Amino acid sequence: MKTYKIREEKEGAMLFDSLTGSTSYLTELQYQSILRNNSDEFRYLFAENNTPLFSIFKSKKDRESLPSDCLSAPSKVYFEITRRCNLKCVYCYNNSRKDFSKELGKEQIFRLIDELYEAGTFEIRLTGGEPTLHPDFFEIIKYIKDKNFFISLGTNGVWNDELIERIGQSGIRIVIISLDGTEEYNDQSRGKGTFKSITNTIKQLKKFRNITLKINSVICRENMDQLETIVALADELGIAGVNLAPLRVSGRADGSGYGTPLLPADMYSVVAKVTELRKKCKVKIQTYYDIIEAPDLSDKFPSSLLNNKSCAAGIEVAAISPFGEVYGCVVSPANETEDTPAKRLFTAGNLSEGNFIDIWIDSSRWNVYRNLSINKSSKCLECNHYSKRCFGNCVVDSYSQGGSPNAESPLCFVDIMNKKTCTSEKNKIHKIGTAIIIEDSQGKLLLHHRDYNPKIKYPGTWVLFGGGKELGETPEQAIRRELMEELNLDLTDFTFYDNYHYNDEEEEHLQFVYYMKMDLDISGVNLNEGAGLGYFSRDEIHNLQLGFNIREIIEDFFSRQSSKVLFHTNP
Repeated sequence: MKTYKIREEKEGAMLFDSLTGSTSYLTELQYQSILRNNSDEFRYLFAENNTPLFSIFKSKKDRESLPSDCLSAPSKVYFEITRRCNLKCVYCYNNSRKDFSKELGKEQIFRLIDELYEAGTFEIRLTGGEPTLHPDFFEIIKYIKDKNFFISLGTNGVWNDELIERIGQSGIRIVIISLDGTEEYNDQSRGKGTFKSITNTIKQLKKFRNITLKINSVICRENMDQLETIVALADELGIAGVNLAPLRVSGRADGSGYGTPLLPADMYSVVAKVTELRKKCKVKIQTYYDIIEAPDLSDKFPSSLLNNKSCAAGIEVAAISPFGEVYGCVVSPANETEDTPAKRLFTAGNLSEGNFIDIWIDSSRWNVYRNLSINKSSKCLECNHYSKRCFGNCVVDSYSQGGSPNAESPLCFVDIMNKKTCTSEKNKIHKIGTAIIIEDSQGKLLLHHRDYNPKIKYPGTWVLFGGGKELGETPEQAIRRELMEELNLDLTDFTFYDNYHYNDEEEEHLQFVYYMKMDLDISGVNLNEGAGLGYFSRDEIHNLQLGFNIREIIEDFFSRQSSKVLFHTNP
């Protein structure tokens, strides 16, 4: 088999080294010089008898018609071959469980692999669930290997000895194993006994020199003080590298009650610690927002991705679910099993609609990933670090915690770094709430009069209808429940408006605010909570005593209304 692969792009080409798993970009001039074999720079791509050591892959579409905002095919595909899992990790991003009945069959998987090969995809990463639980796992591995793909595997590593031996001889090149900290912490988050099983798997896999081992650690406020422990353990086990991934609020992490997302100050502390650990540890450490000190480029892992201007999701990489859904990011709402607006926003298509490559090159399906005006905050686009050492806000984080794909990153600490301060916020309680702006045909807003109970916050004040998000709820579900509880109304015809942050002495709040037009007959409302309700004009509201951050929200609403800029990007 050929050592190298070259995939023609709209302009230039991608060069992949199958031995190291690394990709580089070729300009059009370099690409043409390789085709003519007249460049000393690329002489290594030919044998002594001038036989090419590479295979060339070209799109079936005309080069001119290929989109300019992505590659002609994904360099890497994350293929979730099953959602079955032998664990029930508390913050599993796709809520994997024991069984699903409607997953892709073996023949469908083989057809997809054929299509990815013809398109010129370089790497297939098998994930899940726990991918090794797929009944045809080793047949799938063999089929991928015979097509000369670079194979990587994301796993929980809870294997028996027989499975370890078979994996070691399977042709898999990289194994990424999840491990989150000390034995006590890891067993709390992933299950009793998992730490010992995982470390045993790692120790036994070390004898297979053809496999590179990495650890993936989910970092939240509960284990951010264990970074040195994780890295020291990786060093002790002879692991090649550690990836420290901030907790994403998706799947079971959204409502598990276990694992608190990092704040900007926390992320600053994490990256500062990583910067320090790199100077005294052998293991290579990867993390996000790595802007404190430029890492030594020699410490970077070979990668099939470039990650130049943005996250590679939907641009260089695709994900495919066990149900045939195609999307950009495995931790996005696209992996939800129920049909929701969020799922539709982040999903590009389904293999039942047609072949994969047609879905891939139709950029209208990938707006949330490829359109920088939609998926990048203005703060990121203006930042000096963007596209150099940082690819900006994660569209999934921005959406899940900020309500919009281009909301400011909930992890960005550039302001803290610029001020050279890192204020600890660990003792604060963090709450997510909802509110809704209900406007009638005369431009008045519906407000809720709180009880005069001295035991509640802001007694006797006027507020928007809404309330806190309960565990397991989405913000949309929360506001709908609150409207039912307070107004006895089951309302669905509302639109996301914006999100707001505010603080008091004890709590930091993130407020998801929605909007709808409705002329409600107040006389017919059976109010379940509060002292009253009413529609009020802007002038009338000015003289009311408002609670929480409601005045900020209402003033912002009327200001936008007067300037005809009502909504941020609607998720």
